[in-house]
Amino acid sequence: MLLIASKEHLLAKKKIVDLSSLKNEKFIFREKGSGTRMATDAHFKRLKLKPEIRLELGRSDQEEVAILKCKEFPIESSWHIVSPKGKQLSPIATILKERLCQQAKSWK
Repeated sequence: MLLIASKEHLLAKKKIVDLSSLKNEKFIFREKGSGTRMATDAHFKRLKLKPEIRLELGRSDQEEVAILKCKEFPIESSWHIVSPKGKQLSPIATILKERLCQQAKSWK
């Protein structure tokens, strides 16, 4: 499971997060029916935890994407856009790639 939080969040200061400490947190999950969601739901159920789901996301290439400019965003890293050689991207993935490339010019 990938957990993402503000660097100011209390749990972000821990090296390892115990799942029981997540009982009062809010989550973004994959859509119901996805393998990731089923595995996550099953794991929380085994732990007798009911996560508060704030947002459900579908397949990433089917989502509307907004690229937001943020001042003083705390994470700096290098990103690469990759796709399988010889495979044509879906129309929405092509649009996302074009928007990311266009936006990246202003990040330099």
